[in-house]
Amino acid sequence: MKVDRLDCFVQVAKTLNFSKSAEVLHLSQPSISRIIHLLEQELGFDLFERNRNQVVLTKAGEIFYSHARQLLCEYQAAVEEAREASQAGLSLKVGVIGFAEARLMKALEQLTRDEASVRLEMIPVDFVSELNQVETGEIDCCMMWPQDVNPERLEYLEMFCGETQAYLHVHHPLAKRESVTFDELASMPQILFARRNPLRYAAYLEKFSPELRENIVLTPVKDVPASRRLLELNQGVILAPEGGILADSPLIKAVPIQSDQPELIRLGLVYRRDSQNIALKKLLRYLK
Repeated sequence: MKVDRLDCFVQVAKTLNFSKSAEVLHLSQPSISRIIHLLEQELGFDLFERNRNQVVLTKAGEIFYSHARQLLCEYQAAVEEAREASQAGLSLKVGVIGFAEARLMKALEQLTRDEASVRLEMIPVDFVSELNQVETGEIDCCMMWPQDVNPERLEYLEMFCGETQAYLHVHHPLAKRESVTFDELASMPQILFARRNPLRYAAYLEKFSPELRENIVLTPVKDVPASRRLLELNQGVILAPEGGILADSPLIKAVPIQSDQPELIRLGLVYRRDSQNIALKKLLRYLK
């Protein structure tokens, strides 16, 4: 018995609708009907009763359906286990933009400790190109904001969420304040991470009063080290999460943003929806 015939039968039995099953399986309705007919011939009994208004399982079909679902699950589990066993050495390529979130690093440490066959590669990337590299398979995963992720091709697993703070040089006058407003920062060059979608820059400007936006200077940088260098030279301000990646420099100070409603910055692990990388799947088990 061919597995695709069994899969087709289970789908039709679940929906009791040949048209819907054809859409799910990306086949034509005549193809679905032909597969079911061939399966019934192979088994020697009818699986469905059909008329113009409805499709129902026969008594034999109901019994066969209960076992067919289990058979498919066992088949898929067997394939997955065999695929893992066939991988003599698993590889995982993680895109790094100058930092790695603590939860991710802990999961990577657990993965490499528990799975000795996994070869971990930390590959330097930048904010502009890293999503393209995930989509093309050059890297298996990376950290990114959810707003830039294409949900049709990529999955997003949130790893971090923190309130926005202003990171300034320690000698800047505003660094002595207990808090600042967005508008008080408007006169300074805004250091921000370069985005693949330029429309995100317009969204950034919405933090400020309309009359100030025209004169705001944006300074996009490609990675965290570049932003750190500019801050340490007192050449602007960057808005980043509290307790984030810039807080460990003695020349940089984080100042809370004064706002009626705290603004949150989210970061997550991004990977391809159709990825078959076994090492990546193992990593996700540690993270979920």
